[in-house]
Amino acid sequence: LGSLLTFVHLSCAALWAGGLLAVVRTVPRLPAPEGARLLGRYARTAAYLLGALTATGIASTLRRMPPGTVAGQLTDTAYGRVLLAKTVLVAGVAALAWRARRRLRGDGGAAAGAVVPARAELLALALVVLVSALLTALPLPIRW
Repeated sequence: LGSLLTFVHLSCAALWAGGLLAVVRTVPRLPAPEGARLLGRYARTAAYLLGALTATGIASTLRRMPPGTVAGQLTDTAYGRVLLAKTVLVAGVAALAWRARRRLRGDGGAAAGAVVPARAELLALALVVLVSALLTALPLPIRW
């Protein structure tokens, strides 16, 4: 189960970040309506990927930290604190994605206004990857 959760989690993360990079690089080269459609299609897919990432992340956490000990281990262990930081970063990335989507809708479908928050989202995703790498170097929390 752990391997499957990790596979799905990493696959969704790679698709989210890689897809966003491709879209951010492609949108400026397209006419405005096509760029907006591409960004809109990506945003819908990214929402599903975020849902899968959230579900697999929670399931993986509960496998490592029994439900009754999660709150304590998030603040008492280095692994938990870094995991908490990753969670906050992912929430920030989701907020940037939401902002880009709102700008896309608010600008009458013009992609130009949504590209700036999408680029910030991409940079924040790079930070999430760095924090995730740090998680792999830390000892796992106590398993009961």
